[in-house]
Amino acid sequence: MAEKNYFSKFVAAAKSLFLVSTVFIYVLMFMDYNQDWLNDPVVSKGVIESLAAEAEQYTLILRSGEEILTLSIDAAAFHKLHKNDLVEVTYLHQKQQVVQCSVLTRQADSFI
Repeated sequence: MAEKNYFSKFVAAAKSLFLVSTVFIYVLMFMDYNQDWLNDPVVSKGVIESLAAEAEQYTLILRSGEEILTLSIDAAAFHKLHKNDLVEVTYLHQKQQVVQCSVLTRQADSFI
């Protein structure tokens, strides 16, 4: 009977170790793939220098003061924007992916 008790404790410990290691591996995978979602997004204002579409990938080049940002954007927002628009974008810093875009003025003449 003592052997059965030790065996059941061993099985319970092995199951617990397997569960903890599986959860740990998934947490590591999530943190590696989705690092930006764990940090605050960046907000930037600037003038659109250019827009480009290539193989269903849409990019936006934004001049914010002296800084030039190359960001990816979705198709719906891409088709609503024009060169020289003054915009405010919220984007994920590492992936350079826009999550929100607001047009402040159409075709601004001066830079920020």
